[in-house]
Amino acid sequence: MIVHNIHIHDVLSVLGDPVRLKILDMLKKGHEQCKDINGYVGIHVSDITKAVEISQPAVSKHLAKLRDVGLVQVERKGQRVYYRRNEDMIDQVKSAVAEL
Repeated sequence: MIVHNIHIHDVLSVLGDPVRLKILDMLKKGHEQCKDINGYVGIHVSDITKAVEISQPAVSKHLAKLRDVGLVQVERKGQRVYYRRNEDMIDQVKSAVAEL
């Protein structure tokens, strides 16, 4: 099964890591708290690092895997990088899994 040219197996494999699930949960909570703020772009990687309590390079690797399968989106503001969940992709993954 393919979602946005990405095999569902790859997405589920990425979701099999508890740190990545924690990151997605943090991004969800951040979005829910800030979605009405004008100009909200996501959560800065340093804030994610503090929340999951692992090194910044390790967080960046987890975020890269989440980004590679389309579960997170990235926005740069100057030298700062912000991450947010790709809710459209997450909804499509949920639908694909429900069809199994």
